[in-house]
This record gives sequence, structure tokens and C-alpha cells, in this order.
Amino acid sequence: MPLTLPAFRILSPQQRSLRQKLLFSLTAFSVLLFLLLGYSAYRIALEETQEILDQQMKEMAYFLAETSIDHLDSAFRPNHRYDETDVFIDIWTYPSAHASQRKQVLREDPDRIRLPRMAQPQFQQVHSSRGELKVFVLPLPDRQIQISQQLKVRRHLAQELALSMLIPYVLLVPFLVLGLGLLIRRLFKPVDALQRTIASRNHGDLTQIDTRHLPLEIKPAIDEFNQLFQRIEQAQQQQQQFIADAAHELRSPITALNLQLKVLQKTLPAELTQDRNFASLTQGLQRIQHLVLQMMTLAHQETQSASPQPLTDLVVQVHFVIEQLMLSARKKQIELGLDSRITQLQVAADPVQLQSILFNMIDNAIKYTPVGGEIAICLTQDAHRVYLSIEDSGPGVAATDYPKLTERFVRLPQTHQDIVGSGLGLAIVKNAVQHLGGSLEFSQSVRLGGLMVKVSLPY
Repeated sequence: MPLTLPAFRILSPQQRSLRQKLLFSLTAFSVLLFLLLGYSAYRIALEETQEILDQQMKEMAYFLAETSIDHLDSAFRPNHRYDETDVFIDIWTYPSAHASQRKQVLREDPDRIRLPRMAQPQFQQVHSSRGELKVFVLPLPDRQIQISQQLKVRRHLAQELALSMLIPYVLLVPFLVLGLGLLIRRLFKPVDALQRTIASRNHGDLTQIDTRHLPLEIKPAIDEFNQLFQRIEQAQQQQQQFIADAAHELRSPITALNLQLKVLQKTLPAELTQDRNFASLTQGLQRIQHLVLQMMTLAHQETQSASPQPLTDLVVQVHFVIEQLMLSARKKQIELGLDSRITQLQVAADPVQLQSILFNMIDNAIKYTPVGGEIAICLTQDAHRVYLSIEDSGPGVAATDYPKLTERFVRLPQTHQDIVGSGLGLAIVKNAVQHLGGSLEFSQSVRLGGLMVKVSLPY
């Protein structure tokens, strides 16, 4: 069996959160600071080492000047590792007058390194087969003393000193990163609380967000959101008021037209009342009247407050709505049945709101179920929620069109035009279900082949 490695998702800099960017930036800054401190410590240690070792070389040369040693050649071992305590000491007497007339240059061989005669004590830096050397030359009347030391041992000593100074920093870096992470998490607690507050809000909740405990950097943005919420709430109130006023103003004249049409239907001859145009007029008035009622229901739902709901028996409401719609089902010879072993179930909901949900769901199923079809209503529950599903034997709806079912004033192209509807029924159901803290789902009925609408409510 081949070994499969888990896939790791690498976030781009644009996808990382602000706290991740802040932690990464501070960590990178700490690493950069470590490098700068390391270089600075090395330079300081090297300067201090140069001063100390130069002083030791001078003291050693002046000490040898007090002795009677007039000749000493240093020995070099190529494979030996020299340290800061090792120096090369060379002492020689000046050559004769005949030899001094020759050009004085650096004399170097595998055994000895001698610089020309100097006028005064001084340091020089020499490149030789022994490496790069720091040389102190002390000229005396009869001889010259030369103390040499490899520069690499000084650099090595400076590196060790710098490293010893940085070891505490290296040991503390993990704790520094951990502390930064904890500090950032603590500082971002108000932002996390804001995120949880917004995530837990209902879709229609436009109340002001409390900004008293927010950082000053994000407080202006939240203040702008609060002003936006206020403008949206005002626009919604104006829209709701317009819908309610329009529906109320239209209700009376449409009812009067409907009554006049019924009176006209009784007074006119039968051949006129059975005409197709007269039937279209009757159906159009029914559709307008249904639309006005739906608009009034929707406006009433949107103006309801989030106050605590009374306890209502859902089973009683289901039976009540079925009785109200049984006549419509019988006209189309539809078998309408309820499958439930629940005899009583209290839910936190207004009775009128429950009836609106049930009426629109069952009425919608009756409208789109063909003559002689079947509608099955099922009521179940678990420990925390109750589930109401309505299945029909109608033509069903494609899964790609499910989101359109709850859009306002939207009717699918396959909808029969002779069916009285406004495109608001399931939108009203969705709005009412969300107001009660429930959910609305659509799927295909496995048993009947049509559409299944399922509502879940807490209790």
C-alpha cells in the first residue's frame, strides 16, 4: 500500500490573518536583531581582543628588552592549532655595515620572519606563509625584538566571545516567540469577541455594535458599520411601511372588485360567465387578492420584534391547517395524510406565525400536485429539534433551482400560469422559520418523486 502524505495548505501573505502577520513580522524582526547583535558583538569582541593582546605583546617585548637575550628564532608547526596564548618571538642583532648597505626587505623562509630595522616601536600587519600576522617590532640600539601572532586566533577568540554573549539570547528566543504569541492573542481578545458577536447575530439584527471595549484602530470602522446598520434599518422600515400601506390600500378595492365580479357572474347569462376572457378576469383578480394577502403577511413578519415567543402546540396547529386546506385537496382528489406519533409538542412560536408557515407549505404542495396525486406530511423530533417535512407527487424542482424557491416574486419557468400564486409563499416560510431560529431545506422526495420541503425548529 503506497504511503500518502497529508496535504498542507500554505497560506499566501494576503490570506494570513493580522495576528499571523504580526507574529511572523516580530519573529523576523527578532531574527534580524539577532544577526545585528551577533555582528556587533563580534566587532566589539574583536576590538577588545586586539587591544588586550596588543598590550600583552608590547609588555612581552619590553620585558625581553630588559634581558640579555640577543638571538632567538621562533619555530612554526603547520599542523599545530595555535590559540590566543601562542606568539612567535624573534630576536636578532643588527647586521654589519657591509650587510646594511643591501636593500632591506622582508626576509621570509619556512623558519624565520624578520622585518627590516625600524626607527621606532610599531605594529604592522604581515602576510606570510604562517598566515596573516600581527607583528610588534621593538628596535633597540644593538638588536631588534619582534613579537608575532596569527590574526585568525584573534578572530576565533572574538567569535567565541560573541557567541558566548549571544547564547542567552538564543535560549530565550523560543520563549520570546511564545510570549509574543500569547501577548498578541490577549490583545486580540476584543477582536475575537467582536467576531463571535457578529457571527452569532441573526440575519435581520441591525442593532448597534458595542464599541466601548474595542481598540482605537478598529473602532472607527465599527462606527461606520453602525451608521450603515442604521441607514439599512431606516430603509427597511420605509420599505416595510410602503409594502404594508400598499397592501392595505389595495385590499379594499380588490375585495370590492371581487364581490362585484361575483354579483356580475350571477346576473349575466351562463354563456357569458363561462367565456374564457371572463374566467381569465376572475383568475387575475384571485391572483391579485392572493398577492395582497401575501404582502401583508410578509410585512407583518418583518415588523415583528425579537421578543420572547409564547409556547404553542405544534401538533394542534398542523391539524388545524390541514382541516383548513382539506377542501382544496379534495377538489383535486389529492390524498393528504399526516404521519406522526407525536400527540403534543410545545414550541416557542406565535400561533399566527406557525399557521403562516404550515399554510404556505401545504398550500404550495396542493397547487403543484396534479389531480389524483398524494401529499405526505411527516412530523418527527429528536432531543433538541422538531422536523416537519412535506412531500408531494408533483413534477418536482431541479436541485439547481432550489435557491430560487425562496426568492421574492420569483416563479420558475416550468410553473403553470393558471396556478394562482405570487412567488412569496416560500419566501414567507423562510423568513418566519429564520425568525424562530430554525432552518428550511429542499430535496427530492424519494417515496413520491416530487419536492420535499423540510423545516426544523428548536423546542
